[in-house]
Amino acid sequence: MITQGGITLFHALVDPVSRENYYQKSFFEKVSIRKSVTVEKRMSKNAPWADKDTVIRIPTEEEIAVSVGDWIVFGECTDDLPPAGSLQVSTVSDNRLGSKMMRHFKVACR
Repeated sequence: MITQGGITLFHALVDPVSRENYYQKSFFEKVSIRKSVTVEKRMSKNAPWADKDTVIRIPTEEEIAVSVGDWIVFGECTDDLPPAGSLQVSTVSDNRLGSKMMRHFKVACR
């Protein structure tokens, strides 16, 4: 898989005692980034529509803590909270099957 850069992932969590939101931050040095991809979605057979998403593929064979609603920043971010201009994760797909060189998590965000 060809990689173009790194991302910082802010995984949203809730403290079980205080019930406050916080973020677990992870940096992935080598990811594949494809900006502004038209993704076709279907609510029903007769109602297709398209959205512009940025698709990020994170090559790994290990489990990654990423969910819809998390935030992504291009490059390494030192902030504790997602800064303005961060992209919000809209879909996550575990693609760790197939050839070893192609195993990855696919994350679409906008």
